[in-house]
Amino acid sequence: MPFILNRNTVIWSKEKNWLYLIIILGTFLRLYHLDFQSLWMDEIYTMNISSPQYSLKELYYKLKVEEGFPFLYFYLLRIFYFLFGYSAIVARALSAMGGIASIWVLYFLVKELYNKNVGLIAAALLAFNGFEIYYSQEARPYSLQMFTAILGFYCLVKYIKRSSLKNAILFGIAAGFMLNLNFFSLLLFLSQCMLLLIVLAGLEREKKGVFFKNSFIGCSIACLMFLPNLKKLFTLSKIASFWIPTPENDNFSFIFKELLGNSDIVFFIFIGILIYCLTKIFNTSSDLSSFKIAVNTPASLSLIILTFWFACYFIAFYIKTFISTPLTLSRYYISILPVILIFFALGIQFIKNYVAKVILLFFVMGFSLLHIFIKNKYYSLPHKSQYREVSQFIEKNNITNVTVYTSLKNMYSYYLKDKMANTLIENTLEGHIKEMMSDSTKITPFWYADAHVRPYTLSPDYEAFLSKHFTLDRNFNGFDAWTRYYSLKNGKSQLDIKKFLPLKNTNGNDAIYNFDSFNFDGSVLITWGWAFIASQDAVDSRISLVLIKDNIGYYIDTQSINRSDVTASRQNKFDLDNSGFEAKQKLTNILNPGVYTLGIYIKNSTHQTESLIVTDKTVTLP
Repeated sequence: MPFILNRNTVIWSKEKNWLYLIIILGTFLRLYHLDFQSLWMDEIYTMNISSPQYSLKELYYKLKVEEGFPFLYFYLLRIFYFLFGYSAIVARALSAMGGIASIWVLYFLVKELYNKNVGLIAAALLAFNGFEIYYSQEARPYSLQMFTAILGFYCLVKYIKRSSLKNAILFGIAAGFMLNLNFFSLLLFLSQCMLLLIVLAGLEREKKGVFFKNSFIGCSIACLMFLPNLKKLFTLSKIASFWIPTPENDNFSFIFKELLGNSDIVFFIFIGILIYCLTKIFNTSSDLSSFKIAVNTPASLSLIILTFWFACYFIAFYIKTFISTPLTLSRYYISILPVILIFFALGIQFIKNYVAKVILLFFVMGFSLLHIFIKNKYYSLPHKSQYREVSQFIEKNNITNVTVYTSLKNMYSYYLKDKMANTLIENTLEGHIKEMMSDSTKITPFWYADAHVRPYTLSPDYEAFLSKHFTLDRNFNGFDAWTRYYSLKNGKSQLDIKKFLPLKNTNGNDAIYNFDSFNFDGSVLITWGWAFIASQDAVDSRISLVLIKDNIGYYIDTQSINRSDVTASRQNKFDLDNSGFEAKQKLTNILNPGVYTLGIYIKNSTHQTESLIVTDKTVTLP
């Protein structure tokens, strides 16, 4: 008999195609440039603690003492390492899978609560949500936490609608996984238990016994799955203080804005749609004259489920924040993001004009993408502390294995452990300078690296000590991470330029240069720019600024600046990252009065080349 497509089959086929398209786009956004951003502090901590160098028993004890999450996520990571290798991209791939799976499961949850159309809208909103994309590319449990929350409520809704033992067991298993991803999920489980009691109260007398028994079995399964974490939870509950600062008045509005991707336009649209959605819900006429009728009315039951999901979690966090421990990090609220998006989707679905509905949905998704790609430039600019780039810069330039000091040894050791494990020493920059000031034998060349909201700041005395004994030979300033290399001053104050006489604009090898800024106020010279010897890499180039007068070149303190933009501007034909320079020095106390011409001296030891550029910049000292 030939296969006949009926109307419902055709409609589902179209909806299925839309769902597949949404998931494909969501997958692309979560896998694209998955390893572009460096691992930041929390992710490096994940990589260190889950490293295969530890046995499973050692991992268990480390997690019990050092980690604030349940055990499951880290054991899942070990499985992934075993299958695909130990790397940052593998760890992030697990989170990406959680984000992709969340889109799929959210559709089915919303279809159970309302219908397929609302499910598609909610899935599309999640697929393009910048906040969830960010945490789908982070080696931490948050993306999987949200996935298990959606899955747990999906299985709960299925069980409430079709109260079989099988569905109760599935709910229990899903809730168990949810509890094993984050201790905050206990609040979600509490809301689920309360919902089961509400449904139980609304059932006919003859159905209550079976429903209670099945519900008890499901909840017991979840509790048994959580049992290995019970001691850890008890230990964490003793923490009386936390590093998160006391919240400001607008902290929670900022959190909701972040959950919606941090786009002002999307947030503004959401507020309008939410008000419209709630107005439609409250104005819906139905027979809700009794509690039992309300529980057994599908639309009302869906509203009750979503309300308890959101309220139990958010109110508990709100109270905890203001009476004891602040909990105002947006990532802590990722478990209620699905509820926000469901109400958003429901409000869009309430719009009767089909064209207006489609335009609004694409408008929201379009502005979400514009914020991700254009305004935020998430895939093209660094947004996480650049530990990796700083480490690569040190590896590239620390040829003689000079000691590297840092206040974040555990973090930098992840990237530097293979080549420089023995050169890393835990100390602050101030601490190391203090040691050198008290013991002159320790005045030797050194690197210093730091990150995570620790900018370079020193007292005038410490600055003077460094200026007296060292030259800032190399430095890299990345996003929320930086490093500096201090070499000993060679004692030379003048450059021998006899071999370049008579001086021309460019002496020695051909060179190209540019000043991005030049300022001299009669005393202090401040300038920066770039310069390189033509047709060769600048990896081993040393750039010095000199002031020339009467055929004598006087060195001034010059520091190296990373200029990857120069490499890019030359279409990456040569590595010119090391072509940047910067100088800031008071000249009146080191040079005699007169007119000096600014020169740029470049020497490359690898290529045995050198160049002296006589620029058109001059300074006049009174």
